[in-house]
Amino acid sequence: MVFVDADARARIRDDLGTTLIVEAAAGTGKTTELVHRMISVLASGTDIRRLVAVTFTDKAAGELKLRLRAGLEAARVGATGDRHAQILVALARLEEAHIHTIHGFCGELLRARPVEAKVDPLFRPLNEDEASRLFRDAFDAWFEAVRSNPPEGVRRVVRRMGGRARDALERAARTLSDLRAYGARYQRRSFDREGEALRLGAELQAFASHTATPAWVRDPFFLDTEVARAAAGRIARAMEAASPNVDSIEAELVHLAKNRDFGRKKGTTAQFAPGLARADLLSEFDALHACLVRFELSASGDLASLLRDELDVVVRRYEQEKAAIGALDFDDLLLRARDMLRDDAGARGEFQGRFDRIFVDEFQDTDLVQADILLALGADPTTNRPRPGKLFLVGDPKQAIYRFRRADPAVYERVKRELVASGAAALTLSTSFRSVPAIQRFVDAAFEPVMRFDAEVQQAEYVPLAGARAGDARVAAVMALPIHGTLGSYGVVKSRVLASTPRAVAECVRWLVEQSGFTVTEADRPLERVRLQARHVCLLFRSLQAFGEDRTQPFAEALDAHGIAHIRVGGRALGSREEVEAMLLALEAVDRPDDRLAVVAALSGTLFAIADEALVEYAHLFG
Repeated sequence: MVFVDADARARIRDDLGTTLIVEAAAGTGKTTELVHRMISVLASGTDIRRLVAVTFTDKAAGELKLRLRAGLEAARVGATGDRHAQILVALARLEEAHIHTIHGFCGELLRARPVEAKVDPLFRPLNEDEASRLFRDAFDAWFEAVRSNPPEGVRRVVRRMGGRARDALERAARTLSDLRAYGARYQRRSFDREGEALRLGAELQAFASHTATPAWVRDPFFLDTEVARAAAGRIARAMEAASPNVDSIEAELVHLAKNRDFGRKKGTTAQFAPGLARADLLSEFDALHACLVRFELSASGDLASLLRDELDVVVRRYEQEKAAIGALDFDDLLLRARDMLRDDAGARGEFQGRFDRIFVDEFQDTDLVQADILLALGADPTTNRPRPGKLFLVGDPKQAIYRFRRADPAVYERVKRELVASGAAALTLSTSFRSVPAIQRFVDAAFEPVMRFDAEVQQAEYVPLAGARAGDARVAAVMALPIHGTLGSYGVVKSRVLASTPRAVAECVRWLVEQSGFTVTEADRPLERVRLQARHVCLLFRSLQAFGEDRTQPFAEALDAHGIAHIRVGGRALGSREEVEAMLLALEAVDRPDDRLAVVAALSGTLFAIADEALVEYAHLFG
């Protein structure tokens, strides 16, 4: 079969002297093509120890190494001469290949040149749980120190958020730590917080008095502005003090600005109250609301700049805690590697000369720091420009919307533009091996008209899919399922749709299995069509629980009513079983022996059942 993107696939395998950026949707075989290019590179004579392949999870790295081994074994069978010899050498040295996550690879760079990287030569990488606990300890120590006399930013957050302030501050501190690669401080603009708060508070009180006596107490606008009158009353009490409590006034104004129900319903009668036209009152409301929104933006920006400096103490304490135990977290691995390659020409030149080829899978998940590392390593030591053919990047920009670990679509587009300007070629894979043609046509029809490239909002261009699998006109690949009994007095009722769907789905599955006559292929027999059975049907749910209820139960009962065998996968039932909870407690104690709560929970739980008195006595005798 000849694919519409056959030229691009051939170029990936054969054009080894050109830097390539390959864009490919899920199911188009992008990782397969990456492996094919790696095999071509190795068969051409490149030492596998001078090759780097970067993925973004340990699981993906392991799978890539297995696929590379399988691909080399397959290529060895038909190879002759030098090609055969080079493949044998690559197979023998496969375990020496640099196939890692980006963090694992950066760890290798740091261990090779710890002095230039300014790291402890025996540093220990922290996993995410360890880093999170260490950061929480740093935050807890800081919070306990400031809670008796909080600085202005913390004080304002506490006034705004009450009991939720502590968690909000910890999240903000973690975000600040995550973004420490971008070290510029926020610019604190001039803002007369007290003057603006008092002025706007007075305007709110005036508005409250104007809306206090409507002609009709059920007037929608009167009901939807009750929140403003309540806030105005609290602000009035805050202003009565000898020194107005500006933090309280700010909090009230910010909460009102964010209240989406405030003044949402405007009413229809001409007069709101005797002598007060509704049009005049709505004009006053619009002006007040605009002022509230501007105040909230200015006050929050002012608060953010304050917190940036106040929470920086937490970040510095966290850095000190890591340094004290010779540890680096995942971000440290990236930042130290980036800084070393940027600031030390000797180290940069050595690593540029050490690696001949760099392959990057899932490149859309790359952030700015990772991009800097990859571009630095992919450059020529003499010109510091991308060396032709050294970089091979594969990704799907449509998936960059998920923003895994600070991945940024703008970074993806910037790197792509820079490489193309330096002579790289951008290729597209559009042949999908995953779905039958009817499903691909359905997806194309849904997305192609509306998914257009937009640099401003960082929207990727939609690439229509081309089919690789054969369709079967006798089998409906896409079906619209009618659901009856959903109409109420004023049209479709959502609750009736939810109640009727399980029965309709079960009836459809019964028809598919017993009457449709449809046939399907299976993974282990791709050329043979077999009769559709219940095990070929999968029902997907966005979530298994909703408002404390099991979403899947009505579907299971409907399938049972038709005698259709099924199995439910997922949910929380397994984790809540007593024996599983006991084992998890034990494993947590093994993993974190310094966590006294976890250890005591395991020892007193079902697995060991040691009495509390015995644990207390043991602690008293032996500490």
